[in-house]
Order: sequence, then structure tokens, then C-alpha cells
Amino acid sequence: TVFPLPKRKRFTFEYVLLKDFNDSISQAQEVIKLLKGLPYKINLLTFNPFAGAPFQTPSPERVAQFQQVFLTHKKSAFIRQSRGKDIGAACGQLGTGIET
Repeated sequence: TVFPLPKRKRFTFEYVLLKDFNDSISQAQEVIKLLKGLPYKINLLTFNPFAGAPFQTPSPERVAQFQQVFLTHKKSAFIRQSRGKDIGAACGQLGTGIET
């Protein structure tokens, strides 16, 4: 499939990492396969836990390993810092209706 993007433009994807759910090296490789042929950059965000959440935040080391898979394949991957955690609006919290 061809996507009509101006030269030097890329798609941006946001990927929320969940500990032991979607943060493995093999899953990073699967994402690369899925996006093959697309010009893109990927922003890696860590899950921000809240009371009763079924997920946890991966370790910084695990996040760095996940990022390294993209960098090894010469893909732009950025680890984004959490914002909004203090008001319950960070990744994993927006729209939950749960007070933190």
C-alpha cells in the first residue's frame, strides 16, 4: 500500500508499554514487521498504574531494550516521559474515572 506523504514526512505511532504484556523484544520485532514499508517514528510510553489496574509499568531497562530493537533496525524510537500522572491523565489513566 502506498501512502501519499510529502517527502521527509513520517507517520507517528504511540506505543504504551505494559509490563510482561507487550514489552518483550519479540513484540518489538513484531511491531517492526507490522510497520514495514511505512516511513514512521514511534513514541514509547510507559503505563502509569492506578489503583485496581491489571497492568504495571515495565522497568527502565526493559523499556530501553525495547527501544534498542528499533534503533538496531535504524528506526526512530523515542522514550517519552510521563506527563499528567498527577491529575490522573497520563497513559493508562485518561478516561478511567478512577481517582488517583
